[in-house]
Amino acid sequence: MGSIASDKLFEWKDYISWNKKPNLIYPSLLTSALIKKARKSKHSIESHFFTPFCSLSGLSEEEILTPVHQKLFRGNFPFLRVYHACRPINPEVYYEKGLLVNTPQRLFATFCEIFLGSNLPYLKKSHLQKIFESESSNPELIDNGELYVGLDDRHLIKFCGHYLIYGSETLHAWALKLPGGHNDYYRSILRSVGRPTMFCINLPNTKRYVPDFYIEELLKNVFSSWMYNTANSVTDNYKLSFTIKIKENLSPSKIHSHYFPEQIPDQHYHLKIYDSTTGKHI
Repeated sequence: MGSIASDKLFEWKDYISWNKKPNLIYPSLLTSALIKKARKSKHSIESHFFTPFCSLSGLSEEEILTPVHQKLFRGNFPFLRVYHACRPINPEVYYEKGLLVNTPQRLFATFCEIFLGSNLPYLKKSHLQKIFESESSNPELIDNGELYVGLDDRHLIKFCGHYLIYGSETLHAWALKLPGGHNDYYRSILRSVGRPTMFCINLPNTKRYVPDFYIEELLKNVFSSWMYNTANSVTDNYKLSFTIKIKENLSPSKIHSHYFPEQIPDQHYHLKIYDSTTGKHI
């Protein structure tokens, strides 16, 4: 399991661990005068949106999001803590093989393994093959050579729980196209395989894995969070919607740990809470 020194790791939700680093990233911007101005204006700060903070600080977006600041961010944080939500049968396998990108062939093999092994005599491989051929002809309907991770596991659980509950958005969509698939029966089969698992990953903060446009977007959130928390004297960071698309497998050494979320809102079941300990909605 990969272990990184805490001062080298950027973990979005752990604001206390990095709240002093913005001074190193923006050494000439985050002045004592700006801190006083932020605290004086706290009653007018109602959100974490980036644009109002530009206006409040008197700084332009170009001044805040320079290549120099991106380089300083990468230098101060060589690694990002990111999360991957899934539903594996055996999480320990990931520590041997790593996190693998999706391919149509791998997804179809999993599709067949789950549904042809579910003892449904009327369900034939030809049914599954027809769905696969129809869907895989449109590259927008299927992930191919891609792996997605998020910067905030709290957001993934609350708003993207279907990856934990059903294992794959693609498999869920295919299940709905099976004969009679618009009831909950096939989805219940997906919910019976594996266990909702959140992998915690130490991702190298390099252009290979995290291109500059991601860092630019992340720095907007870093600046906004610092301004908001400084103004309001709080240390809790908001749940961040931030996804990084990776186009290669991640080796086992990059996996730090995993855990099993228990209470998960189900986006495909009227937002009812799915209890992973019982396998039922509550």
